[in-house]
Amino acid sequence: MSELTNKLKTMKSASQQEIERYLVDYSTKKVKEELAEAGVDWREVDEADFNDLVADELVKNKSFAKGLLGGAGVLLFLNLLG
Repeated sequence: MSELTNKLKTMKSASQQEIERYLVDYSTKKVKEELAEAGVDWREVDEADFNDLVADELVKNKSFAKGLLGGAGVLLFLNLLG
């Protein structure tokens, strides 16, 4: 999470779309890392299952980002994230 925290701190003036894109990319990267740690090649996972894993990770990361950026006064950009 420190990578996410550091990146979000630098995105205080970023648009909602930039934050959303970063969160999707970060969530995808984390899922791939978690699968690799479990000894599973992410390319061998069914696409629907992989997308579900990314969606679950994205929900977690959006919640974290809302808390972090909300404290920094950027909650306005994340209201549309859900």
